[in-house]
Amino acid sequence: MKPVMTLLSLMLGKFCEDNVEVSSNKGSITYGRGRPRVVRSGNRGHPRKERHVLNFTKNIDVKIPQSVNEALNDDYAKHWRASMQKEYDVLVKNKTWSFVELPSNEKAINCKWVFNIKRNADGCVERFKSRLVAKGCSQQYGTNFTETFSPVVGYATVHMLLALSCKYKLH
Repeated sequence: MKPVMTLLSLMLGKFCEDNVEVSSNKGSITYGRGRPRVVRSGNRGHPRKERHVLNFTKNIDVKIPQSVNEALNDDYAKHWRASMQKEYDVLVKNKTWSFVELPSNEKAINCKWVFNIKRNADGCVERFKSRLVAKGCSQQYGTNFTETFSPVVGYATVHMLLALSCKYKLH
């Protein structure tokens, strides 16, 4: 017999078991993976949807930081730091940046870290994600404001270029 979960333990997020029994006026309902074992009837033959308590508890235990300072002072700081380092290493490996001299009358666009948590199907934390993004709000209207550079290519474009190179014997 598994312990009975209380609302206080739900809010604190200090309980993680595979099956939990919750007692109510209409009977005992067992929560776990998949559908509940006892389903109360709803409208016209459709069972009433039951919320899974375990997913609720797993989602409240890790807070997503809004800034670098929050991430580095968090309980999961070593995970956030490793995630940030991994993202930075990928950006350097892909040669995302090239160092150029900034003109004296221009201002560089700042960047910021955006954090997220990826979870498994059962709600447990799979990995910590960090992304370094440009702060587009710091752009000035009229200065490279309408220009967009997106270094992606579609499959159809590559297919067309290969077809043209074969047709005109450019290989």
